[in-house]
Amino acid sequence: MVDACIVTVSVGVLAAGSIAFKPALPAIYTKALKALRMGSYKKIAVELAHMPPEIQENTNYYLYNDGNNNTPEEMWQFYRHSDYPKNVLIAHMSGDFAEQLDAMPDSDVYRAFKAALTEAYEDTTIALRSTKIATNWNADPLVAGAYSYTA
Repeated sequence: MVDACIVTVSVGVLAAGSIAFKPALPAIYTKALKALRMGSYKKIAVELAHMPPEIQENTNYYLYNDGNNNTPEEMWQFYRHSDYPKNVLIAHMSGDFAEQLDAMPDSDVYRAFKAALTEAYEDTTIALRSTKIATNWNADPLVAGAYSYTA
C-alpha cells in the first residue's frame, strides 16, 4: 500500500471534479480551487504566401480593434521568429478575445486573423497557405483551460 501520492494536473481539471479523491479533499482546498479560475489563451501559427515587408524578424506586433462598428474588441499579438520558416507568423491572444476565438471553428479564427492582417497591411495581398495550427486549451479535457485568468 502507498502512503502518499503526488498528483500534478491543471487547476481546471481539479476544479471540474474530474478526479475523485479518497478521502475527499478538505473543504478549504475545494473552496480554493473554485477561486483559482482558468482563462483562455489562444496561439495560432500560419504560413503566408508572401510576408509583408514591414514585418521584421523577432519583433512583436499588435493589431487592435476597439470593438466599434458592431465587432468585438480584438487584440492580436504576433511575431515572425528567426528560428521558424520565413513566411510563418505566430499569434497569441488572451482573455475574453481568446475565449471568443476558442468558441469558433479554427477556420474562422484563421479568417479573422487574415482579415486583421489585410486591414493593417493593405499594400500586401495576404494569402494563407494550408499550413496552420491552433491551440484550444479550453476544449482539452486533460487541461480544461489556460493559466491566463486575470482576477
